[in-house]
Amino acid sequence: WGNDLAVPLSTLPMMYGVESCTLIVQINEEGFDVFVQGQHCARLEHRTPLPKRKGPLFLQFPSSDDYGNPENWMVYRVWWGRKRSMADDLN
Repeated sequence: WGNDLAVPLSTLPMMYGVESCTLIVQINEEGFDVFVQGQHCARLEHRTPLPKRKGPLFLQFPSSDDYGNPENWMVYRVWWGRKRSMADDLN
């Protein structure tokens, strides 16, 4: 967080020219697992401990890129809920 995360493009699914893709972010005790088109891309550690009780959860998208250019997002669907960790399949 606050540091660059280098993910080699060769490890990501092809997305250039694709109108939409599936982004999955799963929260677990270790951090956040990020998947694009079902492919594991990164694991980000928690910046603070997880809360002991349920609380608000926010989904935010940047309005501009690192150079200040506007970002255009179209979110087709969002699902919240419990699901078996997809990262367990990686071990």
